[in-house]
Amino acid sequence: MNFGSLGVAKILQEALVDPARDFEEIQVIAVASRDNKKAKEFALSNRIKNYYGNYLSLLKDKDINAIYIPLPNSHHYEWAKKALLQGKHVLCEKPLCSNGFEAFSLFEIAKEKNLILLEAYHQSFHPMYKRLKEIIEKDVIGDIDELNGKFLVNIPKPDIRFDYSLSGGAFMDPGCYLIHAMVHFLSGDAEIISTEVKTLSEDLDIDIESKAKLLLRNNIKINIHSSIVTSEDMEIWIEFIGKKGRVKLNNFVRSNWCKMELEIGNQLVEEHFSKKSTFSYQLEAFLEMTKKGANQKLEEESKGVMKLLDELYIHSELPIRGQREGH
Repeated sequence: MNFGSLGVAKILQEALVDPARDFEEIQVIAVASRDNKKAKEFALSNRIKNYYGNYLSLLKDKDINAIYIPLPNSHHYEWAKKALLQGKHVLCEKPLCSNGFEAFSLFEIAKEKNLILLEAYHQSFHPMYKRLKEIIEKDVIGDIDELNGKFLVNIPKPDIRFDYSLSGGAFMDPGCYLIHAMVHFLSGDAEIISTEVKTLSEDLDIDIESKAKLLLRNNIKINIHSSIVTSEDMEIWIEFIGKKGRVKLNNFVRSNWCKMELEIGNQLVEEHFSKKSTFSYQLEAFLEMTKKGANQKLEEESKGVMKLLDELYIHSELPIRGQREGH
């Protein structure tokens, strides 16, 4: 599989270039940037064969059969659509699009073209997520009563997350990780009970801190809290509370930080996991899908996350991303 990347964002190195070296079947053969100098510098420093000063030239490269998209959120739909229409598989950073309409549309195109479109929730392919799913499904902590999650970080400005025109906001990123965890592990439609947002003084449509309470089937309570301006220490965790115990996954987006706490009665057990990169597991899964076909469950999860993001913004009386007049 020959990958090309649209953009040379910081995440490109960790998410694609480095883990691709673990696979004989995967090569990164081209990068593109609107700044030709940046594309050239990145390509030369990583021994990548080709570089382009615009995205369309890369998409027309017949040697490339998969595209990685690490662009700002607002550009995901446009360039994923163009890549699919050029007959390329697509691995796209999360959140997949600006809104639900765009996400549903992309999956329709991928289906028509018999191509893979995968949203890059890399942590979901790692053994830590598989172990957590096993604990929940095998009733280790009993019926689930509650899911709590926090993703609190302090992002220095300027950053795309503070820009509505780039589909920024705390619900979008990092909040999408927490929403994805709910959809991935529990599934089912959620009823929004309440939302609470703090907005950017320069743009009241950008949520810089977001909280939501939701209710799932069987009265499972969901409490999520995301921030890009936290004054507290960084916190990244999800916790499931059941009738027999609880399980908490700390720092779940990085395998080298991750720790699981499983508490049943008075017994607390800690589990640690493979230090192998979450991105490496993701590439392995992506490669497998290109051989065996799309994973319908992952598609439904991606669509479910985007649909719920729209609903959270509506409930918060903020515009859905990509739908404000003038943007």
